[in-house]
Amino acid sequence: MESGDSGGFDRIVDGDVPLYENGPYQSGPASRQIDSGTRVKVLSQAGAYLYIETVDGARGYIPMSAVREQGAL
Repeated sequence: MESGDSGGFDRIVDGDVPLYENGPYQSGPASRQIDSGTRVKVLSQAGAYLYIETVDGARGYIPMSAVREQGAL
């Protein structure tokens, strides 16, 4: 990745949020938690959820309201 190139990881998680690996409406608890400030790449949208990938390769669904563009307040 070039210096200054986000590699598509141009969104930031705002607050600690649950990550659902098996779909936005999976039964049971979240697969894991994504920490506030984590950079993510949005892969698709499913209703009020975004299917994202983290820099460390984790993929799953998080609420759309928990994500903002990098640099946005």
